[in-house]
Amino acid sequence: MYPGAGFICPAIEAAVQMTTAQGEKMAISDFSLRDIDIKLALIVLDNADGVEIQSTLTPISDKTIGTQG
Repeated sequence: MYPGAGFICPAIEAAVQMTTAQGEKMAISDFSLRDIDIKLALIVLDNADGVEIQSTLTPISDKTIGTQG
């Protein structure tokens, strides 16, 4: 099985790359991930087919975070 951290690390790296591409320079410590929901374990088979995952990141404003607790 593939560990849950394997899904989290690419999400953080994608956020860092997006801000860099927009001309900002933010570090990993500048981000917070919330409401992460890993529904199933990823089982990686020992073959040449490989595995593809898709992650969706949705930015939200500080105002929205404040209203949701």
